[in-house]
Amino acid sequence: MDVRSRSRISTDVVVAGGGAAGVAAAVTAARAGLRVTLVERYGFCGGGAVAGLSGTVCGLYEATDNRQARPRQVVFGFADEFVRALDVRGGLTAPLPYGKTWTRVHDPLVWREAADALLRDAGVEVIYHATVTGVLSEGEERIEGVALWTKQGPLEVRAG
Repeated sequence: MDVRSRSRISTDVVVAGGGAAGVAAAVTAARAGLRVTLVERYGFCGGGAVAGLSGTVCGLYEATDNRQARPRQVVFGFADEFVRALDVRGGLTAPLPYGKTWTRVHDPLVWREAADALLRDAGVEVIYHATVTGVLSEGEERIEGVALWTKQGPLEVRAG
């Protein structure tokens, strides 16, 4: 049991996990003017894309039975912005056939760099090496934040 006193920080939004969805949620909320804290258990963001070495960005292109067709992108928004950030850094291939659709192969280290840049530019506070140990709530009606364990000791992140 860690007997150190629990530090506390306040933020508007807390995001648990710096994988693809966590990075997208944190950057989008910060750009909407909210104070955002992202907590990540590893020393880097990326989840399965980086630690799991998944290596591909899927789901951006229309599926087709026509193998002569060129890729037609149908998903845009933050996913498209992230793909462009990978591409600009030289960390992404052109679309490659993948079953009935297309995929793009990425360099995991470039994925980390792109995520770090987007988070930093949006003003997201990132806490690495932090494990969520509990949810802070008021009854069953409202989640108010998370309890963390960090290398510096226990931490409470309260979110409005």
